[in-house]
Amino acid sequence: MLRSGAGGIGLRELLDRVSVPQGEIQELLRKMIERGDLLLIDPDKLRAIDMRQYQQLREMARAQLKDFLQKFPMKSGLAKEELRTKLPPEMDVKLFQILLNGLIQSGEVILEKDKLKLKEHRVSSGDEKGLLKRIEEAMLKGGLQPASSRELSEEWIEDEEAIRQILEHLAHEGILVKVKGGMYFHRTHIEHLKEKLIAYLKKNREINTTQFKEITGVSRKFSIPLIEYLDQTKLTLRLGEKRVLRSGATQG
Repeated sequence: MLRSGAGGIGLRELLDRVSVPQGEIQELLRKMIERGDLLLIDPDKLRAIDMRQYQQLREMARAQLKDFLQKFPMKSGLAKEELRTKLPPEMDVKLFQILLNGLIQSGEVILEKDKLKLKEHRVSSGDEKGLLKRIEEAMLKGGLQPASSRELSEEWIEDEEAIRQILEHLAHEGILVKVKGGMYFHRTHIEHLKEKLIAYLKKNREINTTQFKEITGVSRKFSIPLIEYLDQTKLTLRLGEKRVLRSGATQG
């Protein structure tokens, strides 16, 4: 049962795996469930999961919540469906709901308006010094060559970790775009860049890194992560040393 993984295993699957009469398997499962060795997931299919595996999933869910709330201390919580995407894919809706109910009933996790949080979590404004507004303005002013968290920290004499958390928060809210190397750009500039690049490629059909650097007016430090981001978001397609517009790519 332990080897069955995060999805558990049902009676039909067990019958396919072992040469034991159905009645004996059913009786064994019943006894293991009564002893607390197994957790029943689906009574109709007699599907269960090893309790040790279930406890690991609980800890995994708690760890994911803790990690999210540390990254986004200004958030009131994590949406249920978002938490589910962070857990093993073989965990179905029934098991996820059982796990969630268990965490909520134990008091370890609190559900408020479809948002989950650990009981010890307290929402931090993170903006006592007006950092959120200052950072967004700095990213907007920085264009396609914005300051890093370290540079802002040194310029403003502020804690770099606090700045990094707000950058993550703004990226999660869709105000900033995070690209490779931990760089953040204001979405306004990214959208303008996309429009400019689409127009260029429709006219010239292809672009190399030198030409991309010229139309953006930025150094390689920024141009390379930017063009790779556009590849990853499937706006452009890399063919050797050149890029072309992907078929069906739009400004959105």
